[in-house]
Amino acid sequence: MLNFSQWKSFLQSEGISEQQSEHLANYAERLANRGFPVIFELEHLSRLLGVEKNYLYRVMFKGSEFYRTFEINGRRKKRLISSPYPILSYIQSWIKEQILEKFVVSEHAYGYVKSRSILDNAKFHLGCTELLKLDIKDYFAHISRAMVNRVFNEAGFTPKLSYQLSKLCCVYGSLPQGAPSSPTLSNLVMRELDQSLFYLSDFYNIKFSRYADDLAFSGKAIPSDFIVKAVKQIENYGFMLNHEKFTHRKINQGKMISGLSISGDFVRVPKKTRREFRQKHHYMMLNKEKSFNGVHGDFDLLSLDKLIGLGQFIKFIEPNNTFVIRAVDDLNLLKKEIFRTG
Repeated sequence: MLNFSQWKSFLQSEGISEQQSEHLANYAERLANRGFPVIFELEHLSRLLGVEKNYLYRVMFKGSEFYRTFEINGRRKKRLISSPYPILSYIQSWIKEQILEKFVVSEHAYGYVKSRSILDNAKFHLGCTELLKLDIKDYFAHISRAMVNRVFNEAGFTPKLSYQLSKLCCVYGSLPQGAPSSPTLSNLVMRELDQSLFYLSDFYNIKFSRYADDLAFSGKAIPSDFIVKAVKQIENYGFMLNHEKFTHRKINQGKMISGLSISGDFVRVPKKTRREFRQKHHYMMLNKEKSFNGVHGDFDLLSLDKLIGLGQFIKFIEPNNTFVIRAVDDLNLLKKEIFRTG
């Protein structure tokens, strides 16, 4: 890593004046000391990426042309996905790995964080008497380009470059759901709100965590005035809540977080999911390849892999579930037998 003197000498050797060299060397040293890549301008970024500057300009000003947009079925409604084409996906992945992942993520965020999972999020709320769940409506769409711009400004990039980086990561003025940089950016944008909600929760002796757009609060009691204040804070930050997903579970009521049950002493998958796995495992072991080759149902060569994946998920949540452990072993052996793998 170059220090101030080395940067200054290098810049002067490129024909830049002493005064400007000092200014740029200070800028470069600040970025490097914070662990961020040194980027002076868009042309410099294009060289680091190995992508033509004109391509970056086209993305910035005609962004919608560089995405494939489609809908997928969510749990309750369709989700609009904007998936960047390969070169833009590479650019956003570079920004994510070289810049965004250098930031420290809020300790209250559990989604899109490598070292945390839905299991960690659920464990955090085990043993609670009351559970409040709030859902941010159109999560990515409500994270504006201006919010993203502030993230790059905070890193120390120039205002112009921060604007350009935010344009490369946004489309239609907000974060696209489907871009590789969007999940990490959303967590960085949410840090201030996360901290604000934590302070409010801590005052009421309530636990708080966020998994993407799902906010969870738990404790012995969650009073109505706390709920009013929490909702107001969220709305003051420019977000809207999906009131159809508002959930306040009290004593002796079943409690779920991110599809996992925290009603007992341990985190578990719902009974419905365990029952479904047991039934499908029995059917698969009984009928083998006839279960998915069209003889006894729909033709689906991936059904065995899907069932193994479901079993692995249950094992992850319930590592002591002996039936599921044996069942997954059975299914893997069946896969080797049918497809002659391994």
